Formats: sequence, C-alpha cells, structure tokens
Amino acid sequence: MESFPDDIVPIVGISCGAAIAIVAIISCNIVNMYKIHRQTNLKQMMMEAGFSPPEIERVIHCGLENSSVPHQKPVPPASPAVQHGINP
Repeated sequence: MESFPDDIVPIVGISCGAAIAIVAIISCNIVNMYKIHRQTNLKQMMMEAGFSPPEIERVIHCGLENSSVPHQKPVPPASPAVQHGINP
C-alpha cells in the first residue's frame, strides 16, 4: 500500500485559503455594486419626485456615522386631511 504524500496537505491548505480569499473579494465587490445601484435608483426616484440635491444628499447620508451632512430634526408627518389636499 502506498503512503500518503506529505506534500499534499500544505498544497490543499494553501489552495483552499486562496479560494476563500478570492470568494471574499468577489462577494465584497458584488455587495458594493448592489449598494451603489440602490443609491443610484433612490437618487433618480427622488429627482423625479422633485427633491432638491441637499435633501437627496441628506437622505443618502442619514445612516452614516461619519457623515458631513448636519443632522436635522425629523419633520412630523402631515395630517391625513392635508395629505389629501383638504385644508383644515
């Protein structure tokens, strides 16, 4: 019976490590592309809805801790009558 070659274990270990690193890099790039795509769609929808660029920037950066955009108090929601164009 042949003996198990001693060189196979390091080769398999290095190959698996390299494969894991490549998969991690590719998946990170896919996630970043997805985030950019979502932000681009959000910006486009907000522009079509008539939002100003500072408002769009504030919405995009609202979840970031290191954002340079100053935090503002949230605007209270309008009453249902005002939303439907009825002035109380």
